[in-house]
Amino acid sequence: MKKILLFFGLLIISCSGSNDNISDSPPENTISIKDATITPKYSKLSGYNSKLDFEVKVGNSIIPNNNLTWSTDNSKSVFLNYGTLYSRIIGSAKITVKDKNNNTLTADVVIEPSILSIPLVPFIKWGATGNEVMSSVNWDLYDNPYPYNTTPSFKKDNFILKYFISSTEGLYRIDLSHISEINNLSKYKTYFDERYEKVESNDPGFMSHTRWYSNDLSTSKKTYMDIGEKSNLVYYLRFMSK
Repeated sequence: MKKILLFFGLLIISCSGSNDNISDSPPENTISIKDATITPKYSKLSGYNSKLDFEVKVGNSIIPNNNLTWSTDNSKSVFLNYGTLYSRIIGSAKITVKDKNNNTLTADVVIEPSILSIPLVPFIKWGATGNEVMSSVNWDLYDNPYPYNTTPSFKKDNFILKYFISSTEGLYRIDLSHISEINNLSKYKTYFDERYEKVESNDPGFMSHTRWYSNDLSTSKKTYMDIGEKSNLVYYLRFMSK
């Protein structure tokens, strides 16, 4: 009986010892990107919410992105979820991926506008005087009704740009509209999304009219933009100081 018990005891010890040495994958802290590559190394994305997946490889082995630490130097232009990137406002960003030993890889991304048919407003300086507007806007003068330099408008191709200047506040509103374009609200919304850092929004109650509040990246001032229709169904962008 003692021999039988001794036999089973040795068998249990032998089995437990062999299991300690079995591993389906190496511990996570052994993952190293010291000799790895990242793809793509440089890329361009167009528009808002375009998607890009990065791949990190050592030789022919792909390292799972969620085993690494990902970061960007420009979270306004890109949103990064481990190795998946989504474009936001136009600009450039450097992506850095790091392992637990602080080995790093970097990649560069440029976000370009997808809407080029709507021109950029050539001059935005809230509080500016009428004379500053007149000397800074390089479009053709379209109208300058009396009292002069308080609501001058300018024309470029089929776009009309109108400035509103108060004697007490200076420049407080800008309207950019198309002479005849209709039924293209989504294009104007995309124009805004890929150029401005949206912080909140509300709908004043009109299906064709939505207001977006944003941080103006050039002035670091909170502004808002209306996108909607005029009575003749021409879409416009209205920039307002806040």
